[in-house]
Amino acid sequence: MELIVSHITKAYGEKTVLEDVSLTFESGGRYRISGPSGRGKTTLLRLILGLEKPQSGTVTGIPDRKAAVFQEDRLCRNLTVMGNLRMVLGRKVPDRAILDTLAELGIEQAANLPASQLSGGMARRAALARAILTDPELLVLDEPFTGLDEEATDRCRRAILSHCPNATLLLVTHHPEDGDKLGIREIINL
Repeated sequence: MELIVSHITKAYGEKTVLEDVSLTFESGGRYRISGPSGRGKTTLLRLILGLEKPQSGTVTGIPDRKAAVFQEDRLCRNLTVMGNLRMVLGRKVPDRAILDTLAELGIEQAANLPASQLSGGMARRAALARAILTDPELLVLDEPFTGLDEEATDRCRRAILSHCPNATLLLVTHHPEDGDKLGIREIINL
C-alpha cells in the first residue's frame, strides 16, 4: 500500500514550514528526505506518524506497524536498556533476539544499565534497537546516526538492512552517504 501525503500545509504560529506538500511513498521503498535546517523535514515525519495535525491536507496509507528513531533518543532514563525495549516490545520478542540485536549494534554490555548511564552513542543505538525490533512496516529515521563514529554508524546501517529489509524507510539526514549505504535511491528535497 502506498503512503500518500496530499496537499499538506503545516504552520507554527505565523511561520509556515510546509506548504501544499504532496508526496507518494511506495510500500517497501527507501527515501532520503533532505533540505536545509528549518525546512520542515522533522515536521513532515511527525505528520506522517500522526504526532501532529496539519492545518490542511491528509496523510493516508499509514501502516499499523511503524517505528521511529528521533533526533532525541526518547529513552526512559530510570529504566535499563532491556526495560526500555520491553516497554515497547512487550514479551513478543525473546530475550535472546534482543541481546543478539544489542550485540549487532555493539552495546550488548549495556543491556542491564539504566539509560541514564549510557553514553550518547549507546543511547542512540538502544533507540535504534527498540525501533528495528518492532518489525515495522514503516521505519522513520530522523538523523539516527548523530554522535556515532563510523564503526557504530556502519553497525547501525547493517542492522537496519538486516532487520527491516521490506519496510518503507524514510531517512532524514544531512549526510548523503547515510542514504547511499542504506540503498536509498529516492531523494526528496524540501
